[in-house]
Amino acid sequence: MKPWWGLSQGVVQTSFIIAAESLVIVGIAFARDEPPPSPVRPWAPPTLPRYEGELRQYQPTEAERLYLPAIDPRKTYNLAELIDIAQRSNPETRVAWQRARMAAAAVGLTESAYYPYIVAAAVGGYDRAFIPFPTLRVKQQPPPTNGNLPNVEIVGGGTLITQSLLARGELTAKWLLLDFGERKAIREGAREKLMMANVGFNGTHQKIVFDVTDRFYQLGTARQKVMVTQSALDAAKTVEQAAQARFDTGLATKPELLQAQQQSAQSNFDLQASLGSESDARVALIESIGLMPTVSLKVADLPETSHLTAQTADSVGELITKALSQRPDLVAKLANVRSKEQDILKVRAEYYPKVTLDAHASETELDVSIANSDFFGGARPTFGAFLTMNVPIFDGFARRHKLDIAEATCIKPRMNLPERVTRRREKCGRRTPITKPRSRNRMRLKSY
Repeated sequence: MKPWWGLSQGVVQTSFIIAAESLVIVGIAFARDEPPPSPVRPWAPPTLPRYEGELRQYQPTEAERLYLPAIDPRKTYNLAELIDIAQRSNPETRVAWQRARMAAAAVGLTESAYYPYIVAAAVGGYDRAFIPFPTLRVKQQPPPTNGNLPNVEIVGGGTLITQSLLARGELTAKWLLLDFGERKAIREGAREKLMMANVGFNGTHQKIVFDVTDRFYQLGTARQKVMVTQSALDAAKTVEQAAQARFDTGLATKPELLQAQQQSAQSNFDLQASLGSESDARVALIESIGLMPTVSLKVADLPETSHLTAQTADSVGELITKALSQRPDLVAKLANVRSKEQDILKVRAEYYPKVTLDAHASETELDVSIANSDFFGGARPTFGAFLTMNVPIFDGFARRHKLDIAEATCIKPRMNLPERVTRRREKCGRRTPITKPRSRNRMRLKSY
């Protein structure tokens, strides 16, 4: 059995440890949100372990699991099947879809300005107040002839207690009737932004299709390179074995044997490099689909022939014009120009008056008690309608400055659109004549 002082020492140590841990916890809980103390070395914020723990325990939600495809490890997937998986599982498509939905909701929000704004309100309550009043006395003098009351004097005063019971229901409506095109400009600008989001959604799908297709062909090329380097290694080993046999029988010199061994080593190095390139191409393909790199996925080899027909020289110009008119980024830039033009119209509409209809209808019940009397009063309807016109006269030149900003903001996208179209046309022109299958495939597929 320990002596009493040993027990006391253990209790003191335990208490000290508990107190120290409590101070650390309290310090973390009440730590201020501060930036790193120094720019020269990394810094761990006090709450960083909590975020790291949540990331380690993160699991996809039920909604996210719906988009996770079921990959059959025994099946060999061709290009069309890989594209289908990518369009269903890649998170970029869902992000672009939500962006388009948000833009559509913004259009609906702008259209709400065309409808009246109606509010229903109800109030009920009790109020107790007092009214001070004077006590007057009339002097014994003849009444004045000028209308004043010099013969009346205040000799005291008191208060009058009032109590009120109120119940009221009210319906208020406000309707903007005329604004000289401001709401229309806002709505059309939102529609142009919706067009930008919609073509951005299509562009995301086209980009995914191109990335998957391009990396599918890169993987096929890497596989063919592996086959070539493997054949070269087999041939080099055959030459090395023949040189070794000739050297053993005295028909070859040492330099000839060393040269054959060097060729075998170089071929083996080329094979390992091509195997590494094949592995990188496989990982890049899986990542472009939107899957984890650890997923076991069998990919089909390149087809023997291309299904794309050759383009003649006369149809190259038509192909370029059609490709430019269908490019999502160019359509989005055109919609952006129109959106900026609607911003200018919106600011110009602020120079004109606005006509608004205000109306209200209510039912009010008011009962009053004075000096502890019985409550008296009643319920009566009230209603009214007003036609209001607000004409802006002077705002410190705010509208003029806003118009200058809107016009300057519109100049840049308006000037960049023809330049962007010209650059894209030149870029497509540099890919002609379209004679090689690889160039023809990229002209057909690369649309973003």
